Amino acid sequence: DVTMLAPIARLLGITVDTLLSFRETLTDEELQEKMQHLWTLLNGGSYAEAFSWSKNTAAEYPNCHKLLLWMAQALEAYFVVMPDHASAEADAFMEDCYERAVSCEEESIRIGAADAMFHRAVRMKDYDRAETYLQYFSLENPERKRKQALLYGKKGQVEDACRAYEE
Repeated sequence: DVTMLAPIARLLGITVDTLLSFRETLTDEELQEKMQHLWTLLNGGSYAEAFSWSKNTAAEYPNCHKLLLWMAQALEAYFVVMPDHASAEADAFMEDCYERAVSCEEESIRIGAADAMFHRAVRMKDYDRAETYLQYFSLENPERKRKQALLYGKKGQVEDACRAYEE
């Protein structure tokens, strides 16, 4: 029954779009084509068109975590260079893409999203939030230790930062 879609999606913690997605992923070639198109739009100076295209594409492929991650990273890179184009709507879209990608079963995508969210939180000086993304890195991963040391340094905990860097 169609009326049950919204309650089911709510119960699963996903959107109805995600629930209705029949095509979960794209081939590597299709991914490359989509990202090339996004970069063409961004490089052409048509931010509004690029953002609209990204939102529509994310809605079309809500379970293609690699695409979500790559689109969010491309848009974020654009905003870092062109901060006057940043908006709350774009920020929320990127957050959503990263959050969906960080829940991916594929480790490389999950870690890529966690890394992006970590650096995003550091740029916003939200060090406590940045620290929550360290959980996605194994305890033995040198990147986790380097990121922890960076956070210690940002918080003014110099001795802890030095110890973490030494490790």
